[in-house]
Amino acid sequence: MRYCRKVLSFAAAGYVKLPCVASFHIKQPCIIRSFPNGNINLSFSETTERSMSSFDREETNHQASQDQSQNDFNSAAADEPKNDSIEPKPVRKTHTMTVCMVPPPSYVQVWQSVSSMRELLRDPGLFRWPPHVNLLYPFVDLEAMTEQDEEDGKQDKTSSRLEETVGRLRAATQEISPFSVSLNAFGTFGGRNRGVLWLYPDSGTIRAKEGGSGDSTLLPLMELHAKLEVQFPMCQDLSHKGGGGKFSPHMTLSHFENLTDALAAQAMLEENFVLDELSFLMDRIYLLQRKGDGGQFHRVAEIYLGSNNYANKQGFEIHQTPLPFPEMPTTEVDWVYQERMALKKRRNWSGNNRGSRKNRRGRRRDDGPRVPDTPEEIERKRSERRLKRERLAQEQSDKDKDSIHS
Repeated sequence: MRYCRKVLSFAAAGYVKLPCVASFHIKQPCIIRSFPNGNINLSFSETTERSMSSFDREETNHQASQDQSQNDFNSAAADEPKNDSIEPKPVRKTHTMTVCMVPPPSYVQVWQSVSSMRELLRDPGLFRWPPHVNLLYPFVDLEAMTEQDEEDGKQDKTSSRLEETVGRLRAATQEISPFSVSLNAFGTFGGRNRGVLWLYPDSGTIRAKEGGSGDSTLLPLMELHAKLEVQFPMCQDLSHKGGGGKFSPHMTLSHFENLTDALAAQAMLEENFVLDELSFLMDRIYLLQRKGDGGQFHRVAEIYLGSNNYANKQGFEIHQTPLPFPEMPTTEVDWVYQERMALKKRRNWSGNNRGSRKNRRGRRRDDGPRVPDTPEEIERKRSERRLKRERLAQEQSDKDKDSIHS
């Protein structure tokens, strides 16, 4: 349109040539003459010429105004802080950190009873894990975030990241008052190649959600978990685990090779343990971390529930040097290490062979609880497997020699 206006402006002063394919609008009275060679002649009156001159001045002023607006916009954009990253980097999560519920160390009877069950069941996690219920696991990798901060040149990296994370946890816990938890029932899950026996953490009275209707109730523990996920939406793994889309709190007692073994162990515990006295006050959650594959989860921070001030006005405690729980073992004994390695091997095998015929067939097991092998029995089985490999290698060597001679 600007091109057409300029054309008319020049036409007002005389004669102009335009290609026949040109298309434009003429708002002033004029005479248009077309010639065989494709030229067009436009004739305007004197009044029209004065109008077109006024139009040119308006067009010039309009263009100058647009140019000034663009310059102002460019100047404002130059003053704004630049963000070179197109989109934020994804948060890395790790299985060496967790936000969880743990019975406070002052409840010694609860700790001793649960630990006795785990030891009887030969729990592979007896040294690594305290009695716990994971709430956010895996959790954000603070060390990876610190490394990124170092690359970005930020100062006070470790302490600031930890304080920021704990502050967000506190934002969730301050909305939930302390509540009682009873470990009053056993449960299992698993299948042919995996079994888990656990205790159910019953958080008691069902609370109504504010502004809710219909099925709008949440147990206090479920409500706490929901608020934690609001603060850390990238850590919803436990809600989506198993494809159910619902958080299922549980305190693991031990892992088994299959569900049949887990059910047998449950029957054995129900005959020998009374769960009526396994209760405690849930007044805080823990941020735990372990170092390395053989490390134990220690307390990095304790975040209190409710709006009351506990240890300090902030409502949380950060341990610059992570602290172990007082009732946890100080060393990993041999049988715990062997059970942990066996569990790790089963998980690796299951992951590498998921969907294979061998994995789908499963393994035939006798009824009854699992009886772990003694160190002597483990060494005997290893010797048998070693002798079998040597025998097979020798047979293969003999076959190779026979094929050469034949």
